[in-house]
Amino acid sequence: MIKKFFAAALLVTSLVACKSKSAVNFNNKLVLIENSLIAPIQAGEKSATEHFTNGNYDSLYAVGSRLEKLVQSKIDEVEAIKTPGISQAENFKASYIKAFKALKEVYTSYKEVGAAKSDEERQKIIDGMQALVDEKNEATKDMQAAQRIFASSNGFKVQ
Repeated sequence: MIKKFFAAALLVTSLVACKSKSAVNFNNKLVLIENSLIAPIQAGEKSATEHFTNGNYDSLYAVGSRLEKLVQSKIDEVEAIKTPGISQAENFKASYIKAFKALKEVYTSYKEVGAAKSDEERQKIIDGMQALVDEKNEATKDMQAAQRIFASSNGFKVQ
């Protein structure tokens, strides 16, 4: 009887440890993809600001296009990751995709500003950009909340 209890306890402990490790690995994959965007986005944002300030709209279009493609490649990368069959994994992955898509929309608007045919058209696009930035910020907050829920549901903490 005692041997069966310890065997069952060991099995449960092993399964929990395995699920926790799987959850941590899944979290780390998504965070790694997110972190890979930091340097190129910082450089792109700086470049976009300079081009906009100098009225180099063709160059702004090119930067927006490059950033849009970069973010789309990360969306594709996240979508390709097999979601582990653990609590909240699907929701966590979906929140990443939603946040990346919101970010991509911001860069699409850079392209639109760069392609605008007049100052009036350009200003209209710029006026709408704040809503896109707000959506991106909200999606990022939702993603962080989903990450905390995912971590809590799977027995680990995020910093």
